[in-house]
Amino acid sequence: MEKKEFYPLQFLSAVGAGGISIIPFAFLQYTYYSGPGLISFNGIQFDGLSPFQSVLFPLLMGIMLLFGTVHLILSAQLFTRLFRWMRSPAYYQLKKDSLHNTTLVTPFISIGMTFNVFIAVVRFFVPLFHNHFQLLMAPALTLWSILWAAIIVKETGMLMSLFSRNFSLDKINFSWLLHPFALAMTTVTGTGLAAMANSPVISGIAAFLSFLSGSQTVFLFGLFFYHALKNQFNSESLPAPKGMPALLSPVPITTLLSISGFRLVHYFEKQFEFHMHWLAVLIVLGGFVFEFWYLGFGLSVMKEYFSRELNTGKFYIETWSLICPFVAFAVLGTFLYKIFIPNTGLYSLILLSAAVSVFLYAVIITRQILCKKQKEEKNLRPCAA
Repeated sequence: MEKKEFYPLQFLSAVGAGGISIIPFAFLQYTYYSGPGLISFNGIQFDGLSPFQSVLFPLLMGIMLLFGTVHLILSAQLFTRLFRWMRSPAYYQLKKDSLHNTTLVTPFISIGMTFNVFIAVVRFFVPLFHNHFQLLMAPALTLWSILWAAIIVKETGMLMSLFSRNFSLDKINFSWLLHPFALAMTTVTGTGLAAMANSPVISGIAAFLSFLSGSQTVFLFGLFFYHALKNQFNSESLPAPKGMPALLSPVPITTLLSISGFRLVHYFEKQFEFHMHWLAVLIVLGGFVFEFWYLGFGLSVMKEYFSRELNTGKFYIETWSLICPFVAFAVLGTFLYKIFIPNTGLYSLILLSAAVSVFLYAVIITRQILCKKQKEEKNLRPCAA
């Protein structure tokens, strides 16, 4: 892409990389580790691994390290460009466009993912973070509270804007699910702090704020998902190629809400000794079952899209949103494996979803690089931003 161009949806490339780095951590945590707290590099007994695990685990850790690093590098680059772009007329023009300014929430999704990358990947490899994890809870809560306040103000302002004007709900499509996606990413980080912090004060504050943002997530998810489905059923055709990947957006949102619910159950068990393991099982099982059939339905609808659009020279920045559904499916699968159905079939399905995520990331980033090269060479082959 040209240097002067910037699209907020570019943050989805950082979100996708961060999500892929989380898959190996979740896999090791919920299919292998049986000790207290969160797994770290020192928690793996390499001399006790099976031959298959001896090959798989180093590969997973390599993926974790590679994509975690990619996420942090991309985040630094994109936020630098974002702050520069926010001083341009294009930003203010998009900000006033209530039909398309939904893309402005993608930086919030990326920041939320960065929190999770630090909690999972950085803490996994860096002993300083692992050994002083509880001491970092107060600073983490402070930084997360700032993110929480920013996204709440952003989403409340958006709702007020829609309420104060004659906005037709018939204009809502699946891209609007970026709003509950941003809220859900913020919420899942807060519930993580609530579940892991030993301090009742820190965990209580995180839990309360997470309930607030979580309730807004559920409301917006239900509202926008319903109208997106309704409007699509009333449409005479499938969405344009640029909008097709958004059909799968409910999958990552469902994963984030399911993990949030799982963590809140753990919070109540830890802080109040409420024994509600059955509720955690229902939340994770319900979320995974929905994702299973919805992802299958969505991929069936998008069959022509995959066979045609991904084999052309075109590139749409929206294509980056294809990564998150497969990441989300794999991550929630690890939770289900731990608490409900630990069998080879699910184990294999998780690894397959992880492989698809990595493969798609490689395909999309290659397509983006080729697109940039074609533009620089003024090639006449179709290439869209």
